[in-house]
Amino acid sequence: MKRTPEEERIYQALSAIETPDAPLEEGVRARLERGERQNRPYFRMAAVAACLVVLLGAAVGAAGFHEAWRYFFPGVPERAVTEVDVSQTNGDYTLTVEDAVADDTGMLLLLSLTRTDGAEIDPDLRLGVGSQTVAPFLMLDGEEVHFGGGGVEQTLSGDGKTLYLVYEATSSGHRLSGKTITFTVPALSDGMETRQTTVSLAPLADGAAEERRENMRAWGRTLSRQDCRVELPAAGEFDGGALRGALETEEGLFLAIEGEEQWGEDTYCLVARSALVDTRTGARYEFAGYTSTELDDGTFVRLHHYRDCPLTAADLPWLELELNYPVSHLVTEKPFTLSFQVDTSAALTIPLETTEILGTVCPLRELRLSAREIALDVEGDGMDPYAFLYEDEGTSMVLTWEDGTTETVPCKGGLVYEGMCTFWWSSDLSTRSFLDVEGLVSVTIGDVTFDVPQ
Repeated sequence: MKRTPEEERIYQALSAIETPDAPLEEGVRARLERGERQNRPYFRMAAVAACLVVLLGAAVGAAGFHEAWRYFFPGVPERAVTEVDVSQTNGDYTLTVEDAVADDTGMLLLLSLTRTDGAEIDPDLRLGVGSQTVAPFLMLDGEEVHFGGGGVEQTLSGDGKTLYLVYEATSSGHRLSGKTITFTVPALSDGMETRQTTVSLAPLADGAAEERRENMRAWGRTLSRQDCRVELPAAGEFDGGALRGALETEEGLFLAIEGEEQWGEDTYCLVARSALVDTRTGARYEFAGYTSTELDDGTFVRLHHYRDCPLTAADLPWLELELNYPVSHLVTEKPFTLSFQVDTSAALTIPLETTEILGTVCPLRELRLSAREIALDVEGDGMDPYAFLYEDEGTSMVLTWEDGTTETVPCKGGLVYEGMCTFWWSSDLSTRSFLDVEGLVSVTIGDVTFDVPQ
């Protein structure tokens, strides 16, 4: 069989590798032969196909395939996996970015965590502490940018000495090619206990004010005028923060909470989820989300609101607030910071022009095909004009390979970001399918066929 130049380079590099005996490999292969696979939830973006990426270490080397991928996914194309092999030791632990599957708009990292003394590792160790503030994050060329996803799955090796993790992130408007990617884990924790407390909201009743949604920037000034401070009960060594006021808006009742995040000597506490309870009826309204604002004295507060809550400021004298204090125990004193670069050559990006598809003129811009995603970018501030792409069976995507075989995949949805609509196609989200683009010659959407450059 004649190899392409890229295949020959990979073949020669792999032929030179000497692989030591690895109990993990034997264990994984034995497990595969038994047909075992853990029933793990697979990462997915809301209403869209999940994303993966192909990364390479700072010194771009030969592609590698770590057997631990088999713990998480049943069929990863080996040619789509690139070796990274970047490590950092922090106290008693070493974190390594082993491999990656990547394209230019997202990534899936295979990580390993071991003890420096070679002992068995605690399977309950976690990256971060369950807070977005203390969660792993990514930077591009030293600049922190927004990445979606961020989900982490983990499993223990057969010998109990390695914790393998998969971290997923997808970018929005940022290209990975040619950028130095820095993966940072602010903290490593080995467990969490949740402490709970309840406080009456009656003291907020006199100062509560009404605000409209479009006046959101003035919410901080309105809360400052309330001049309210209700200390929350302490949770162990944490003081619990304070209530700084209440707002009644078109979207419901908002409560301002100060001092939600607190650090101890080797612990971290986030006053995270809360619920409102009407003491008159016993009705309970769960936490739905929050927004943030700044008071006149420079204090930042989070404004919590509650799901399907019909209550108003007039009900405050009869309401109680339930607060949860998840307290995490930290086992590292400084963050892990791992930097590497990406090689996106295993992915295909096809520039497109405005094209009529099934009678609709679509200002197409780009079609991306890789092991992690099939995505189409169309200019627009809303998805409605292109609803036929994800509602009609006739716009399922047909992939055709050079040997004549085809695969039909439906559109799973999309999102709008900064004037661009992105639509995703995927054959099977439940088993996390990985597309192998080798030998792909064309892509058909509706009544239009796009050739894939060879």
